[in-house]
Order: sequence, then structure tokens, then C-alpha cells
Amino acid sequence: MQAPPYPTYYSFLEIFLDRTLFRIRSAFFRPAIRANVSDGIIPFSQRFHSTGAPEAVVLTLYKKSASSPIASSVVPCSEDFVLLAKKKPGSKFLSGQFALVGGIVEKADMANADSGLDVYRNALAREASEEAGLSPSDYASSYCSSFFDRATNFKVHCFSGFLLSDPEKTVQAQHLAHANLRPTDSEHDSFSWIPVRRVFSSRQVSNVAKRAVDLTLSD
Repeated sequence: MQAPPYPTYYSFLEIFLDRTLFRIRSAFFRPAIRANVSDGIIPFSQRFHSTGAPEAVVLTLYKKSASSPIASSVVPCSEDFVLLAKKKPGSKFLSGQFALVGGIVEKADMANADSGLDVYRNALAREASEEAGLSPSDYASSYCSSFFDRATNFKVHCFSGFLLSDPEKTVQAQHLAHANLRPTDSEHDSFSWIPVRRVFSSRQVSNVAKRAVDLTLSD
């Protein structure tokens, strides 16, 4: 029997229940907060070098279903997927778990930045290149929100987006381009497109990734 072209009612219900359970479990450990992205570069620089929480960025890349009313990848699919990278066993951070593309904001990211948001974008572009070999022209992204992760003491800034593919390519070629995405650093084993409905219930997906996906999904 051929799979339905669109997500079923059960899929939506499953995502809602899994997200709700995740929110209940993490309510007292990882509270979501809004980032003040209007901060100038000088206040951000002072905060970056202070004893406060270190800053990090993550990118949630989606492959949206054909029924999604929002911007999506040109590669059609029957349900929403998210790109996750599996950390190698023995990694210093999230060993053996699935994580999003991203990393810590570094001092070099403040170069040629006029605001805190520019710094985060610079950090995201650098991490996407280092971890996945992606240039800013390979994907579209937008800033969503941030949260403080008590487990790691990081203030995590969340971006969401989708891969850009050449519209002149065949669907098969576009699928192949997505499938051939490989980590370029030494911290990850492989990339996997995982159904969103499996993200919140999977024990292999890191809580940082779950929280970021939760914040970037439309309520």
C-alpha cells in the first residue's frame, strides 16, 4: 500500500503529545527566553568577555512536507524532517548523540558585525562551513529565539531554515544532493534526516536539539 502524500492526523497528534511531554519534563531545567537581538556590538562584546553564560548558535534545517504552508525545501516529502548530525563516541560534547549544526560563538565572529544578531549570523555561517561544508548560499535561514540551557550553561540562539537546491535539477538529483551531505569535521559520524515526529521521543537526540526544534516549530 502506497504511503499517503501528506502527514496523517496521527502524525500531528504524535508530535503534539511528544512535544508536550518534552516541555513538561524540561520546564524546570531549560526555560525558554527571548533574545535581545537589538544589542549593539559593544554591549555584546562586553557580555561575551564577561563571566556570564557563553553564547552558542544552532541551525535547524528542515525538509518540509508538501502540505506545509511555509517556506520549504524544493525537495518534496510526505512529512517534516530535520537534519541531525551524530556525534562520534568520545566527543567532548554530546558524545554519541544526535545534535544540530552549530557551536560556540567565538571572538572572530564579532569582526564586521554591527549588532549582536550579526555576530550570531557570523558564528552560524562559520559553524555550518566547518561542520557540514555549507556556505551561506547553500541554505536559507532566519533567527527564531533563544534559551538558556542549565545543563551546559550555554545561552543558545536558534536559527531555522532549509537547504537551497538548484531548481533546474531533477527531483532525483536534488534528493541525491541532500542524501550526500556529509560532516567535514572530526566530531561527527554522519548526517541523518529524521522525522520531526521522532525527534522528541528519541533518546538519541540531545535535549539541546529537542529544545531548539521545539522553539522553531510553528505552534
